[in-house]
Amino acid sequence: MNKIIFYHNVYIEQYSTVVGPIESEGPLKDGFDLCVSDLYNGCDNYEHAEISLLEDAYDCLLSKVKDKRFDICVGGDLMNQLGVSSYFVRQLQIPFIGCYAACSNSTLAINLASLYLNNQNNQRALVFTSSHYANAEKQFRFPNEYGIQKKDTVTSTVTGAGCISLCNDKQTIQIVCGMFGEVYDALETDANDMGSAMVMACYRTIVQFFADGAITYQDVDHIFTGDLSSIGKALLIQMLEVDYQDIASKLEDCGTIIYDIDNQKVFAGGSGCACSMCTLNAYIMPSMLEGKYQRVLVVATGALLNPIMIQQKESIPCIAHAILLEKCI
Repeated sequence: MNKIIFYHNVYIEQYSTVVGPIESEGPLKDGFDLCVSDLYNGCDNYEHAEISLLEDAYDCLLSKVKDKRFDICVGGDLMNQLGVSSYFVRQLQIPFIGCYAACSNSTLAINLASLYLNNQNNQRALVFTSSHYANAEKQFRFPNEYGIQKKDTVTSTVTGAGCISLCNDKQTIQIVCGMFGEVYDALETDANDMGSAMVMACYRTIVQFFADGAITYQDVDHIFTGDLSSIGKALLIQMLEVDYQDIASKLEDCGTIIYDIDNQKVFAGGSGCACSMCTLNAYIMPSMLEGKYQRVLVVATGALLNPIMIQQKESIPCIAHAILLEKCI
C-alpha cells in the first residue's frame, strides 16, 4: 500500500516568521520577518507572549497577500489543550483544525491543510505553529526559574511562530506530496534527550517514503529533518548511510540550523513546534526561491512526551511527518 499522498494544485503563496531574542542572534536572523527583544513580548506572562507571537506572524503574513480570505486554518502548539492556538484563532472567525504532533506539528498541519485544498478551486488555507522556550520548559521539564542543571543532550525550545498561506492558484513552490508518520516507541525515557528518542521514527518515515517507489532518493535535492538536533542527527546519518552513502552531505536538521550551537547556549540545538516551521520559512523556502534547491523533503519530528506518563516510568512514543516541496516556476 502506497502511503504517499499526492496533492494536486496545492501551492505555498506566502509565509512569515516571528522569533524571540535568542533566535534573532542565530544564523537565520536575516530571514525572519520580526525579532522580538524579550520573552514576554510586552505581555504579562509567557502564555500571552506566545499568543502575541502568533498574532504578529499572522499580521506579517496578511501584509504580504492580496487576498486576506481563508477558508480554513490548521495549526497547533505545545501547550495543554492547544491553548495558544485556540486563543489565537478565536478572533479569526475561520473554521479551525487543531493538531498536536509535538515538534512535528508543522508538517502535520501542512499535510492536513493540503488534504483540504487537494483538487479544489479558489480555496485558501492558513497554516501556523508556535512554541515558547519558557512555556515548554515549565510544562515538560522544570520552570527556568528553578535553575535546574541541564544535560548536554537537552534541546532548547525555539521561541517563535510561523504562518503559511496555501492556495490553489499556481505559485513558485508546490506541495507535491506528503506522508503521515506512524508512532514509534524506541523505549527511550529521558525527557532531556528527545533527539535519541525521535530518531527511529524519523528513520522509518524517510525509508518508507522512498521505499514506496513513487519518489526516489535521487529525485530529492536535500532532506531537512527537525528537530533531532546534533544528537539525533548524528544517529540518523549513521543509520541511513548504510543505504544512502552520500546522506551526510544531503541531510540537515532544523534544530542545528536555527542556532549557532558552538557559540549560543542552546545545548544540542533547537526544538519545539516553531523550530521546523521557522527554519522552513526563513531558510528552506528562501533557498528554493534562490535556486539552491529544486526538490526538498521536509521531515519534522515529534516526541509525544507526556510528563505524567514519564513519571509513571513510561517511555516516549515519537512520530515524524513528511512533505515534499518543489520549485515549479
